[in-house]
Amino acid sequence: MKWAAGGRLPADGQLLSPFASFDESALTGESVPVERQAGERVAAGATSVDRLVQLTVISEPGDSAIDRILKLIEEAEERRAPIERFIDRFSRIYTPAIMVVALLVAIVPPLFFASAWLPWIL
Repeated sequence: MKWAAGGRLPADGQLLSPFASFDESALTGESVPVERQAGERVAAGATSVDRLVQLTVISEPGDSAIDRILKLIEEAEERRAPIERFIDRFSRIYTPAIMVVALLVAIVPPLFFASAWLPWIL
């Protein structure tokens, strides 16, 4: 396949062009473009920086570098630590409870003790 400069590769490929620069920051976080030579592997999600490149697709659908990263993220989200589950359950109760307490602190004194509203709501 041929891919224009600025285009993000949809699949892993092997570079057929003599050389090209690719922005792999979406995959690696590296901000400097990476130089690739003919025959080297280029991961899906990389962006051709400087020229039209020609590649041979070497990954099956659903098996590119981006797909593998997404699978790892999904697996990591499924395997949550017990403390994470506890914190999620705790925050579902604690956060609304604190909001109700804050509302009561602002409303109860002026209503039941004839205090001025302004000091309690500011």
